[in-house]
Amino acid sequence: MNRNDESDGVFAGTPSRTVLADLYRRPFVVRRPAKPAVPFVFAMPHGGRAYPDAFIAASRLTLSELRLSEDAYTDILFDAVATRAATIAARFPRAYIDVNREPDELDPALFETPLSRPVKRTAHVEAGFGVIARIVREGKTIYDQKLATAEVEERFDRLYRP
Repeated sequence: MNRNDESDGVFAGTPSRTVLADLYRRPFVVRRPAKPAVPFVFAMPHGGRAYPDAFIAASRLTLSELRLSEDAYTDILFDAVATRAATIAARFPRAYIDVNREPDELDPALFETPLSRPVKRTAHVEAGFGVIARIVREGKTIYDQKLATAEVEERFDRLYRP
């Protein structure tokens, strides 16, 4: 498989609007072998590495610090598996939106206006790792400011729900 068609976004020097539009068009990469050998689907929800510039700009962290929450290159590690079983890999980073969390695992303190959706204060949320993370793996705070509710809803609509 040619990895050039799955650009790392900012690593390839792609403008932010292009990265975001590409993520919205194709948030996941699904690979199905012609003749599956095993009845499994291997999921890689935390390996995405296409970072929109606007996300990096809104963060108080460097790109290297944001990447601390990635399971970097798991899609490449599972290339051999993809010849025998189906795989699905998120292209967006876990620090942007974590599809391995419930949609109501949200910290209301992160948002500039009250959310219109229910929220559940779980241990993950309290630790800073809700569906919209407050911190990266090393405990560093991602944002200096509160997030626009509309932007977060767009992340849900365009990346989480698909």
